[in-house]
Amino acid sequence: MKILYILVAVIFLFPGLSLSEIVPLDSERVTLTVAGEYRYGPNVSEQEACRVAVQRAKEDALRRVFGEIVSADEQFSCREKSGSTENRQCAYDKSTWSMIDGEIGNALQKNQFIFDEQGAKRCWVELSVEVLRPTKKPSLELDLKVNLGSYQYKSGDNLIIDVTPPKPIYLAIFSWTPNSGDPGVVGKIFPNPLDNNSLISARRKIPQKATNGVDYEFKLKNDEPKKDFIDEYLIFVITKKDLKWMDEYPYDDFRLRLREIPGDEKRTIKRAYRIFK
Repeated sequence: MKILYILVAVIFLFPGLSLSEIVPLDSERVTLTVAGEYRYGPNVSEQEACRVAVQRAKEDALRRVFGEIVSADEQFSCREKSGSTENRQCAYDKSTWSMIDGEIGNALQKNQFIFDEQGAKRCWVELSVEVLRPTKKPSLELDLKVNLGSYQYKSGDNLIIDVTPPKPIYLAIFSWTPNSGDPGVVGKIFPNPLDNNSLISARRKIPQKATNGVDYEFKLKNDEPKKDFIDEYLIFVITKKDLKWMDEYPYDDFRLRLREIPGDEKRTIKRAYRIFK
């Protein structure tokens, strides 16, 4: 996430083990067979297309166990031409985003076929996927109303996050900007050195005047030379306890960290937005 914390003349730039076979004590295993596919053109390799198909199969497994896992407020919007490299990356990122707080255990590929179609090809894969389903449901008390004001910004705009809890909760906010070819890094933007109180007792805006009485900003930036817009994403982690978080995590490590928190002691909310030039 390209957010700058600005304080007077000083600028702070903050971000975002492979996922190991650790099964939370409050989870049960659900194994099912699922399929995924991706249609692609000559600019996308078979390997990359099948990678997207595998992600889509895993996403379908989570959907079958948990129900719809991406709300309208959380959605990616892929506008690129079908079969292009950009569309492939967007499709992969969309599936990766939907699974950021899902829990996949083992995934065994059973079949893979490449079909020739008019002007394109299609990779179809079949997986045996193990989904870890929490036996403890998120507490209804752990909720948060989130308002970003807009989901489309221009480079240089300030991001202001308006949050309202039903009762006092502890909050951590993370940003995620996927990199081409890998899921990238998840970075913590709140709490931060200028605003370090994670307890949210009533409606407030983030950022607001910092705990030391100094104002700061979240400045959005699009410095991608070949892209008219970039998509960025926020993960709100609501907990019953004041947990200690690192400033950033590799994507899979962040998912592992979420899995370590008992299901009835956390809730996650996700939001997506777009930054234009």
